[in-house]
Amino acid sequence: MKQNPAEFGRSFLPPDLQITHIDLLKPYATQLLAQPLTSLKELQTFLEKYAEMVSVVSETGSRLYIDMTCYTQNEEYSESYLNFIENISPLWEEWLQELHKKIDQCPFKKELDPALHGEWLLGLSRKIALFRQENIDLQTQIALCSKKYQELMGSLTALWEDEEKTLSQLEKILESPNRAHRERAWRLITQTRLSKATELNTLFLEMKVLREKTAHNAGYENYIPYIFALYDRTDYSPADCQSYHNQILKTVVPLYTSIQEKRKEALGIPHLKPWDLACSTQGLEALKPFNDDQELCRKIGQSWEEMNPEFADFFKIMQQKGLLDLANRKGKAPGGYQSGLEEQRLPFIFMNAVGSHKDLMTLFHECGHSWHEFYTRNLNLSETRHAPMEFCEVASMSMERAGLQYLEAFYSKSDQARAIAQEEEEVLRLLIWVALVDNFQMEIYTLPQPSTQDIQNTWCKLYKTYFPFVNWEGLDEELKNAWHKQLHIFEYPFYYIEYGIAQLGALQWQNQFLQNPSEALHRYRNALALGGTQSLRKLFAAAGLKFSLDENVVEPLAQACFRRWQSFQK
Repeated sequence: MKQNPAEFGRSFLPPDLQITHIDLLKPYATQLLAQPLTSLKELQTFLEKYAEMVSVVSETGSRLYIDMTCYTQNEEYSESYLNFIENISPLWEEWLQELHKKIDQCPFKKELDPALHGEWLLGLSRKIALFRQENIDLQTQIALCSKKYQELMGSLTALWEDEEKTLSQLEKILESPNRAHRERAWRLITQTRLSKATELNTLFLEMKVLREKTAHNAGYENYIPYIFALYDRTDYSPADCQSYHNQILKTVVPLYTSIQEKRKEALGIPHLKPWDLACSTQGLEALKPFNDDQELCRKIGQSWEEMNPEFADFFKIMQQKGLLDLANRKGKAPGGYQSGLEEQRLPFIFMNAVGSHKDLMTLFHECGHSWHEFYTRNLNLSETRHAPMEFCEVASMSMERAGLQYLEAFYSKSDQARAIAQEEEEVLRLLIWVALVDNFQMEIYTLPQPSTQDIQNTWCKLYKTYFPFVNWEGLDEELKNAWHKQLHIFEYPFYYIEYGIAQLGALQWQNQFLQNPSEALHRYRNALALGGTQSLRKLFAAAGLKFSLDENVVEPLAQACFRRWQSFQK
């Protein structure tokens, strides 16, 4: 990724310093660690230098990760990222722990503005208590495993009609009205993934062992409470997640199952197979909102202009500064993400667009994350710019919901209505999928030494509970290994319930937006601008949302989605 000059100039580190070796950073870390803190003014000066150094190191890691995921087969990018996670990050983590203790032990921290620093200082104390020296090497090993997962998945291609295709390109065929084509594409995708099943199963078990060691080192008997502490989840517990699972099974699964029964009837087939879940029930070709990434950018720019000109300006900045890599290609890691470039205080969006409606919604989503970066640029301490991830996902998912009202550049009126109906169905599916993935992880991390078969059996049992209408007869191996495609299970364990929590928040925000767009956008902007200076519950409240995973929130929101879906079936 091309280096861009930082808008927020350096005053501590040399402007041309590139952290290619840890020794280049050592003099500055040593200087900070030795700096006396005998007054509030000295602490504030220290924090300015600390914030700058944290931002520079963070952006260095982000850029190297971006390069590696954009081009997984580029040896130079791979080696540079490898150097960072093996030789720079471990010692930096040690220094960071000492810097954190220095701040935490400073008596003048109580004089800092609590509105800006209070939440961060509380989290800092928890982070210090969780740190273990022996976990640094384990975290490096886990990062190397994650890199291997990216390379394995990024290398997967298959021949379709004598042309090499990525799996993302093949997935478009699953929306074809031709059932034979769908089945052939689905089998090709799954067989290609299955070719790496042994490696992926071995890799996951290795990562699970490493993760459990980090938990035990920190004094936890089980990885689950450790990861909740690591993610600083203070506003909800594993028991709340279980409540979410139960509510989804009670409320959402029956609604979604009834939709799929209608799908089966409309398609005129005795059973829904895995390749029957994404196609039009009216025999229509897949929605095609754009042909290439240039057209996608041009059209979504029009959508942002109609919704909020400020969003359009943000998107133009990203285009001008080369902060978008949207097109799918061979050798590119799977999925999509937004990465904050902390020194510039700007976002970068990574995607694998192939011209599908799903791609369009992914870009709406990642842009929502990007607006968060823009609205927090004036918060000087990088940690206070980062909201809890559950609220970050509210920012992104709210833009998906609002974006459905601004699809004129992409679709005719009839296709726009079809897209909205499709998304109402997708919301219910996602709420269920989140519960499945979270429940799956809860169960397998409770097992002390599971075998691959134990993990596969757990997945099959839970999948059939949450998606009882899908017929996998004759596809046992495919179902057993279907969890491989969910990269969060490998790379970000237990980072998934956030999507369910956030979807419930986004659906509440959508209700506000449909009633009063300007007021909803005003609340949205103000809540995002708080960054991480407030707790998760307070951020929800700032956006006018209720934070809850119980039936009083889940059921009415799910029922509203179902009614909107029904309204488009007439």
